Amino acid sequence: MKLTASYMCALAVTLMFSLQMSAQDGTVVSIVTESLLHGRAEQLSERMHEEIELTVREKGYSGKEKSGKALTRFLSENAPEDFDVLHTGERENSVFVIGNLSTDKGSFRIYFLVKDNLIYQMRIENND
Repeated sequence: MKLTASYMCALAVTLMFSLQMSAQDGTVVSIVTESLLHGRAEQLSERMHEEIELTVREKGYSGKEKSGKALTRFLSENAPEDFDVLHTGERENSVFVIGNLSTDKGSFRIYFLVKDNLIYQMRIENND
């Protein structure tokens, strides 16, 4: 099978774009995990999509402003001590992370979805 130069060029550009998106999202994932570990709600809020969906202990929040306030409240009431990433994955140009956040008040399961360098979804659940 012969591959034309234009096909090879298109394939190379697609591969480079995919790798760049993964690297960018990976950087945001690092920022999010570090911010969770150190209780930096403001840094997390800066990375939120305008229409983020946040769930904290089964209570839902929509939008960057409400979600930012809810996350600030949660982190001020539950001082982080450790954050362990349990699983990461990629799907349809997005990266998701599942981890455990240990705080002074207990342990929580955290799930977040990053796409286009922004947090689109985050769930914080009691870790039974």
